[in-house]
Amino acid sequence: MRRLKPGAAPYLVWDTYQRGLAVRVQPKGTRFWKVIYSCGGSPRWFSIGDASVICLSDARQMAAEVMLDVARGRDPQAERRAERGKDTLADLAKRYLEQHAKRKNKSWEQSDYLIPRQVAA
Repeated sequence: MRRLKPGAAPYLVWDTYQRGLAVRVQPKGTRFWKVIYSCGGSPRWFSIGDASVICLSDARQMAAEVMLDVARGRDPQAERRAERGKDTLADLAKRYLEQHAKRKNKSWEQSDYLIPRQVAA
């Protein structure tokens, strides 16, 4: 793994043991495990994680689990995307107030008053 040197463009090195498993080497030298599979005729890229943290045997096991999910008719990448976007509008409004408005807006109390009224409407 350490022998993989960064190039001018990102490139993939495929695993010869686990089908669909590859390590993607970025020009800056970072390496990530990817599982590439097909769902509905289009290729899907599922990122397992940083190759400096996850060893080859663990990456193979994770890739096998992803490929088993695909064989069962599930789409792990679509499920991951749906999980990220499951927040409700009220959750997003609360997070906006806490992380942005209170720190960067002097009149955050007005937002605190107006946003819940609009979300409930």
